[in-house]
Amino acid sequence: MEPTPTQDGLPRRMADFPTMVEAVEYAAQGARGANFYSARGELVSVLTYRDLRDLAREVGRRLAALGYAPGDRIALIAATDPAFLVYFIGCQYASVLPVPLPLPTSFGGREGYVAQLHTQMESCRATAVIGPGSMAEFIADAAQGLPVRFAGTFEEFDALSAEGGELRLPTSGDLAYLQY
Repeated sequence: MEPTPTQDGLPRRMADFPTMVEAVEYAAQGARGANFYSARGELVSVLTYRDLRDLAREVGRRLAALGYAPGDRIALIAATDPAFLVYFIGCQYASVLPVPLPLPTSFGGREGYVAQLHTQMESCRATAVIGPGSMAEFIADAAQGLPVRFAGTFEEFDALSAEGGELRLPTSGDLAYLQY
């Protein structure tokens, strides 16, 4: 596996895109992308911006097909892996708001983390919560009693149909995400 290049024939543009979607669409024309490394500095995954765009569009279609409306909040467990990036950008393609939520820390243990997630999802009025497979039990427990329509893993969400889902691209005045 080779990392994506830092240079290609696509001219760099700095902060002149009205939306994140337009930046991704532009970047997808080149060969660059995101490279993911282990804690030991080993390359573990590569995601070109072209692949990011294509996968994110599918997430956006799926969100739209499942009835998520512009402005709905989608809580995403912020793991350092390609799926988080794909879903964060995928929310943009459906004009829903991704809300990155933290991974657990050692403080407070499992119960403290589940309570923290529950509170954050309630506070941001999340309509879904999605995260890595390793977080499935945490997600299910934290979502109990909340009005979320989906609580599960990236893989479980990927298995849902995108049929009939139309992309809803944001405009320059739209919110792009919520940060907690």
